[in-house]
Amino acid sequence: MLHALLWFFAGLVFQPTPAADIADRAGATCTYGCVVYADDVVYEITRLDVTTIALLAKAESGPRFVRDESAATVWAMVSRFAEINASRSRSERMSLTALMRSYSAVLNTTWRTGGKRYSPRITPRADAYADLGWVDLPTIWRFFAVEFVEGEVDNRLPGVVHVLARGFEEHAADHLIGPYYASTAEEHPGGNCYFKTAETEWWSPWEVRIVPATARLDVKDIPTEE
Repeated sequence: MLHALLWFFAGLVFQPTPAADIADRAGATCTYGCVVYADDVVYEITRLDVTTIALLAKAESGPRFVRDESAATVWAMVSRFAEINASRSRSERMSLTALMRSYSAVLNTTWRTGGKRYSPRITPRADAYADLGWVDLPTIWRFFAVEFVEGEVDNRLPGVVHVLARGFEEHAADHLIGPYYASTAEEHPGGNCYFKTAETEWWSPWEVRIVPATARLDVKDIPTEE
């Protein structure tokens, strides 16, 4: 409660530059949306990123769709993307899809059959996701991804940059702060637990922001490749 009140009063004093204005000054079109972070760094979301957001939400936020859980999971990865890239030069920054695929074992080729690692729990799921594209996903996950890049999904756990499956809290590294939850175990037994770092613990929702997509997106035909 104290944390929320502090940010409420800070918001009355400090009004950040609108993210859309920052993107516009950077010359970004934001066709599929943009991520604005580190005050003025702008990343243009790609068509492939939109597909990967849908895949990540389905793969990592539980077996059934729970909006708050999917929101927390995707925002955690977008915030992690911002945290990592903020200290890198432009040429060293990774794409959002690369970050999400490197973090999610299910989306990472390393865990697929024939890859460098194997797990009886992860590898069958990684194989199942290997060839999934936009049109293969249930409509609810595609709608969520479109809503995310249209700026319709709030970040209710700002500063969260690590995700573990609920029940694996003890596996969190010592430097992580948490856990935080987007839903209760009763609401979503297959949900996650979330963690911040010392650098992100006091992040507000305006540290990482989405500029809504300027294109009219159709959940039926966003392609999976650039």
